[in-house]
Amino acid sequence: MNSDISAYTYERTLVMEQRNQMLRELRLNRAEKLGL
Repeated sequence: MNSDISAYTYERTLVMEQRNQMLRELRLNRAEKLGL
């Protein structure tokens, strides 16, 4: 059970990291299009 919890937490952390990366890239692309 303990390993299941750590695996679940690891998956959640990965998803959050990927989402943050996507948001960061979107923000950069938008800034480039605006010429900032």
